[in-house]
Amino acid sequence: MARTNERAAVRGLCFLRKADHFARRRLSASEAVARAFPEVMLPKRDDRVTTRLLDTLAALVATVPTWELAFKPEPALWSYLDGLD
Repeated sequence: MARTNERAAVRGLCFLRKADHFARRRLSASEAVARAFPEVMLPKRDDRVTTRLLDTLAALVATVPTWELAFKPEPALWSYLDGLD
């Protein structure tokens, strides 16, 4: 597979939570960083890496809306997502 350097705008970031209904809740910057930090696959034993990662995540969530998306695993999810701004 050929590698390409392309860009795409990020309009939002969602953290998924299985539920019995569809809903979304806007996360605070600190909640978003706390949710994203463990998902990044970097060696976090190095303080410099950790500091840079936290700075990068803070900058990301300062500019990109971040949500917790509650969903039930059924086809209606796609209609729900299509209706979001």
